Amino acid sequence: MPAIVHALATASTLPSVARDLTDYLLAASFLLTAVALFRLSHTVSVARCRKLTHDNPRFWAVLGGIFVVFACFKAANVFAFAGLVMRSAAHTEGVYDERRPVQLAALGLLGLASFVALCWLFANRGLARRHWLVLVCTGLIAAFAVARFISLHQFDAAMAELPWLRSGTELAASLIPLYLAISRHIRLTARLAPP
Repeated sequence: MPAIVHALATASTLPSVARDLTDYLLAASFLLTAVALFRLSHTVSVARCRKLTHDNPRFWAVLGGIFVVFACFKAANVFAFAGLVMRSAAHTEGVYDERRPVQLAALGLLGLASFVALCWLFANRGLARRHWLVLVCTGLIAAFAVARFISLHQFDAAMAELPWLRSGTELAASLIPLYLAISRHIRLTARLAPP
């Protein structure tokens, strides 16, 4: 019996199984958030037709679509698989040791995308002011995905030391928009109900 316990404790597949289970739970959380955002988009559309809100239903629909993409990528482990493929190709081509310029270029593109997003937010100050928390949460999930994809060793090392930090942050970043979408939907539905 102690040999079985020792074998189970030292098996390298257990952390992988736990990580996979966590990823599937996060994917389910992302999908639930997407459904709530799509439902809110419909409710906002109806409320907008009745002149009860100035919100844009497309904003919520786009966010719902982004969360569907997050869910698919998380469930299929797309970023980890793509990172493995790229790492393997770099080893095969003998350029793995010179990957730093590629990582810096990817970070530069991320910085450029962030700048464009900030410019868009500045142009749409009213939207950003009203929905800043949802936008921050979505950006946080995207930042974790990109950092994992380009395989920054400092990020990977920190996440290996504190695996609950990544999962907890992503879970919180998906549950906050879920809560906000449900509460906004309830408020708008109450205003849409006949007196």
